[in-house]
Amino acid sequence: MELRTIETFLKVAELKSFSRAAKKLGYSQSAVTMQVQQLERELGARLFDRVPRGALLTDQGRAFALRAREVLDAAARAAASVAADADQLPELVRGTLRIGSAESISTALLPELIVRFHRLYPRVEVVVRTARREQLIDGLRDGSLDVVLTMENKFSAAGLSRTLLRQEEIVFVAPARGVRAPGWGSAPAGGIGARPEAPAGEKDGSYGARAVAGSPAPSGAPARPAEEGTLARPLGLADLPQLPFVLTERGESYRFELDRLLAEADQELVPLVEAGNTETLVHLAERGVGCSFLPRFSVEASLAAGTLELLPVDAPPVRMWSQLFVRKSTWMSAPLQAFIDLAGELIA
Repeated sequence: MELRTIETFLKVAELKSFSRAAKKLGYSQSAVTMQVQQLERELGARLFDRVPRGALLTDQGRAFALRAREVLDAAARAAASVAADADQLPELVRGTLRIGSAESISTALLPELIVRFHRLYPRVEVVVRTARREQLIDGLRDGSLDVVLTMENKFSAAGLSRTLLRQEEIVFVAPARGVRAPGWGSAPAGGIGARPEAPAGEKDGSYGARAVAGSPAPSGAPARPAEEGTLARPLGLADLPQLPFVLTERGESYRFELDRLLAEADQELVPLVEAGNTETLVHLAERGVGCSFLPRFSVEASLAAGTLELLPVDAPPVRMWSQLFVRKSTWMSAPLQAFIDLAGELIA
């Protein structure tokens, strides 16, 4: 069993395609196929299911992928121990760093982290992949990712080493200039009403965190404005389904926690927009499409700019942990170690 064959196998597993793996490795597709078939004969097991659009690992293939990556990591460590350029200047080092990230981290925190990393290792290619937690963890295990940044409740995974970076606050926010939803129902009784001193020509159905009415929203009698920038009372969980919301995908970390809190209060929130991209949700909220529930670091700039406001809600606080994962067996190259150190400095 040759290291080259193992590397070919892992590349097919990563790209889920014999043809794409061949192109990436600079081999012919027939050469890649022959290497994988030879490996399957040596192991006495089928490693891939061939499907119309590519190749998917079998159960035996997934088990082998985890150990195969350990073999390549060990070989890399052995080579590094005698490498002539072990003390090479960072600016001369070449290679690839493959980062898996939760969407919220990739849009709000990762850009600055990559900028700082690039200053240290300008010749190292950085590849970022965003996906659900399960896919990111699988990517670490099959070797298609070197490091994963995620934001969840604390969790551990077999074969992986975890670093807790910091606890993150998840907050309710509303557009500073009000939610523009013509024809959209009424606000909660005693809840959000028309914001005071609305600009001329603004349509009914503009709701925001700046004013609380003791009377119904614009679909009923005119709202009685509260003091600018204040709420007469925090909203309750029962009020939230009556407001327009733009939310991340159902089942994702903090969305799951929000749905759980609502379910415990016998409430359900159906968003106007559901999207996986956190930055999209921030922009939609700023434009008045709806309120949202997002990590504070994702909306910090908007809060400072005055385009979003915190929406007080009488509910148990929701907090998550920013966490970093690597394989326990991974070869800790200088670029990877530098990235981990930078993440600890920037995020922790």
